[in-house]
Amino acid sequence: MQPMTRSHQRSLIAASLIAAAGLSGLMATPAFAQCGRKSTPVVRVPDRSRVVIEHDRGADRTMTQTDPNLKPTQDPAPTPAAQPQRVTISNQELQKDEALGAELSKRKFVLTRDLQQIRHRYFRDVSAEKTRQQGLNRLREMAKETVALPLIVEIFQHEDRKTRMEIMSMLASMKTQPTDSTVAWMALTDTDAELRQAAATLIADRTRESNGEVPIGAQWAIAGALDSSDNALVSAAANMALNLRLIDAIPSMIAAQVSNPNAGAPGAGAIGQISIVTQRAFVSDLTPVVGNGAVGFDPQISTVSEGVVLRVFDAYVITYRTEVHSALVALSTQAMDGQSTAELGYDQAAWKTWYETTYLPYQAAKAKDAKIKSPAPAAQPVAPAAKAATKQQARSNAQPKPSDTY
Repeated sequence: MQPMTRSHQRSLIAASLIAAAGLSGLMATPAFAQCGRKSTPVVRVPDRSRVVIEHDRGADRTMTQTDPNLKPTQDPAPTPAAQPQRVTISNQELQKDEALGAELSKRKFVLTRDLQQIRHRYFRDVSAEKTRQQGLNRLREMAKETVALPLIVEIFQHEDRKTRMEIMSMLASMKTQPTDSTVAWMALTDTDAELRQAAATLIADRTRESNGEVPIGAQWAIAGALDSSDNALVSAAANMALNLRLIDAIPSMIAAQVSNPNAGAPGAGAIGQISIVTQRAFVSDLTPVVGNGAVGFDPQISTVSEGVVLRVFDAYVITYRTEVHSALVALSTQAMDGQSTAELGYDQAAWKTWYETTYLPYQAAKAKDAKIKSPAPAAQPVAPAAKAATKQQARSNAQPKPSDTY
């Protein structure tokens, strides 16, 4: 199985950092980037506020907090109400952040040691079911700490298939966002095909339990994989998005179907050349040399070329990911209720235009129709005592009040 990428580790560790800082109310959820952009996960909190580190200024660091009403998948024009609010972080707060990072590193070291001990003590004998179950219970307790999840995958990746299947099933049964992300990552990157299939089945089961809503943790893994430079990983993520019918991944899949589409910017000069020429030598200069009783000449020989020269000023490679394209066409066709998008091909501009002018209005109209057709909630039955009280209240309201006689 491939090691977890930095983006996936950051996604898993972010929750630990938030919890350690006492910000348990800020629950990170992924959002896919807009059409034509790189599909990086965007951290979003319930009030949709974002904090972005801009740059360093001397001893202090400047941060920008956008307007809470802005959505992370839109780039509206700045308005007076949406102007960035700058907050300066002091050196003391930076020291707290560094202390928090150091504490996290120490915790990872302790968890690594404990996991290695659990592996040696409980999973050394494959036939000892009772002992293995005790080990799984220990791992379940440790998996409640988000920072331990990448370590569990890394330390147990060389165990036998049965052990890894049990660990994966245990993680899936916890039904939390970080564990869903870990299981989805195993479905995308594991070297064992049978284990990948089992992990994908677990994610599909979680999706069915949520009435077709793909778990947020699985969306983390898919978004990170679609942003990868590994063609096999990107293809696996696109196929998983298709199998889960994750239509929110369509913009990211549009960006991922062509690798390096903006390559080929002119360089400073030629990077190579091919010459097919005939060279002829001739005397380009003749210098006389005079001595006592002697005269000589110093000729300078040069060459002239005749033929064709091919000079290469730039070279680049564009990769057309056919598997991603096929998954994108199938998923977008499903989202459009059978209207094929195959004619768009690999044209990124055409896909972007289709997404903005066709897909989004169609989905908005579809959601509006579904809202209109949805049945109104049934009225709750009124108890007899409540009915009697209502009638008594109506009679009392019908009687004239003293103020009504004037």
